[in-house]
Amino acid sequence: LIHTVRRKENGKLYALKQVKKGDLSRRKRKMLERERNSLIELNCPFIVPLRWIFQTVRTCDYVISKIFFGKKANFCYFVLDFVPCGDLHHVLEMKKRLTEAETKFFICEAILGLNAIHTNNFLYRDLKVKATLHCSSFDHYLIAENLLLTLEGHVQITDFGLVKKVNNIHDPNYSQCGTLE
Repeated sequence: LIHTVRRKENGKLYALKQVKKGDLSRRKRKMLERERNSLIELNCPFIVPLRWIFQTVRTCDYVISKIFFGKKANFCYFVLDFVPCGDLHHVLEMKKRLTEAETKFFICEAILGLNAIHTNNFLYRDLKVKATLHCSSFDHYLIAENLLLTLEGHVQITDFGLVKKVNNIHDPNYSQCGTLE
């Protein structure tokens, strides 16, 4: 669950990712831990920065839902920069097409972000990009999820739940994840 929150001291907006830890399977807990570790370690203008992370344990005094009633609610929170333009896929649905220069610009920034990830020996395994070029009309279409667009028009990679730390980025990796299409 993602919330938009405002810091009282300066009025700056942040994205607050809330995860209820009690409902997580062992696999999902491991994903959450990997996401936390990678975001702490990575520092790149093409990756959505993690500002704070904290967790809470509280007993619910009121009914939020039947699941929470009278139980301890353990939550983990990730506070990330708020990227107001949304994901590139949504922006492109509104714009309909990109010029060749725009396509190259967005792809280059995504590659720079991936390079920073790989330089730190992480495998980013959740990039969903489909680019097509219609040669007859020279229209460029780019479908991208997990790539956010800043107000300044720059790409930032998000969603590090499937990231994996490796000893050497060049060693073979045989794990599988994601959704088959």
